[in-house]
Amino acid sequence: MDYGFVFDGTFNLSWLQQRELVARAVDLGYTSGWAPGGVTSRDGILTAVQWAQAAPSRLTTGTSVTVAPFWTPTSLASQAATAGELTEGRFVLGIGSGSAHEPSAQSAYDLPNRPVISLMRDYLRILRRLLDGHEVTYTGKTMSLRGVRLGFKPPRVPIYVGALGPQMVKLAGELSDGVIPSWSSPEQVAWGKDLAADAARKAGREPSEIKWVGFVRMCIDEDAELARRTFAQSLLRYGLGQPGAPRDRSFRGHFGRMGFDATLRRLEDQRDRGASQDELIHALPTELMSAVGYFGPPEGAPDAFRRLARGLDTAVLRMITTAPGPQKVALALESVQPAFATTAAGVR
Repeated sequence: MDYGFVFDGTFNLSWLQQRELVARAVDLGYTSGWAPGGVTSRDGILTAVQWAQAAPSRLTTGTSVTVAPFWTPTSLASQAATAGELTEGRFVLGIGSGSAHEPSAQSAYDLPNRPVISLMRDYLRILRRLLDGHEVTYTGKTMSLRGVRLGFKPPRVPIYVGALGPQMVKLAGELSDGVIPSWSSPEQVAWGKDLAADAARKAGREPSEIKWVGFVRMCIDEDAELARRTFAQSLLRYGLGQPGAPRDRSFRGHFGRMGFDATLRRLEDQRDRGASQDELIHALPTELMSAVGYFGPPEGAPDAFRRLARGLDTAVLRMITTAPGPQKVALALESVQPAFATTAAGVR
């Protein structure tokens, strides 16, 4: 197993602080860094290049994930190919559909309403051929190209897919180099790996070709109650469905598939009756939180990380910090490190 990290925009780190923390992470044994690829945040691809240059030849970097529908396939391929060159072949393009299916996002960004799986299938097929140096003529259900080729050929850039639901997981197994699950229990990862493997075999591929790079979410603080509350607040932002929205989509559907639909329905009912955020945090069951992450003091982090990383090819520390700044980030990096230091020594 390999080990990676994410530095979130909420950490409020300067570029210098990021570079210093990247160097520290590499010294601790982390082998990859995954830059968030939000639409209006700092650019994930440029950030990944910055991190790679902070530890030349020692760190693989990627995006986790770039929201593909906000780019054209050609512009995204050009950016990713350039990153592949600048990192000397140590860049991974992680892509996902984000909120492209939501009417609010379509309105805000003037996006057409396109079937998400068909859209991502077209992106994957076009991106793979462009990044491999081919001239692309393609007609899909959501887009087309005529005689387009990049002006240079980069080192090979793997493409990983941020996938939660069964259709996206199967698509990743069919066409991608890897899967990036999020807020997933080890049992959910095992479920996804079976789906992806079946799709890979049907496409004539070896399931072992598809790598699983999963986030292990952890909030580490000496103040255990503060860690619990901070972790709960983050989970609620993802897990609770918006009033009137379908409960079987996005992260809401993902948590439902893990067996927490009834729990989330109770919390949503409380919210809709006027419960405060503090009341919802108090009502969120520890069982749900512990299934998908860790919250507590540093000494409990290594065992929790090993438990939550089960089944992954690369376990990525996705920190949730109780305060901005480099100190809490360094604490998380250092607290988790014994999890793979002992694994490397053959201790389980």
